[in-house]
Amino acid sequence: MLIKYLSLSIVATVALCSFQSIDPALAGGGNTVNQTDVFDGMGSGGKPTTRTRNSKSAIENPTGANVHNDIQIGVNDSCKKSKNTNNTSHSGSVGASVSANVDVCNPIYNLPATRKR
Repeated sequence: MLIKYLSLSIVATVALCSFQSIDPALAGGGNTVNQTDVFDGMGSGGKPTTRTRNSKSAIENPTGANVHNDIQIGVNDSCKKSKNTNNTSHSGSVGASVSANVDVCNPIYNLPATRKR
């Protein structure tokens, strides 16, 4: 019987402590910053692009969870010659900063045999 009460008290203590640690994160007042940039460079004649993006924010909030999601996507047809740079600074938050560059080789622009047609 004593083991049963000890087990219940340990489970109750663990549950109570876990709710107390989660509670501030679930409290109201949190902020979410979503910033997305998409660039379509398809059909540019195979000309490479270099894109530099500066994304900044500052969150000042003493309660709640502060999250940022910063995404930069570039689609080009310059056969791996285009570049994306995503400079981010989001103070006071946690999250993801992602930069993706899809740069395909379009045969119309990149093969010598088809350029003269």
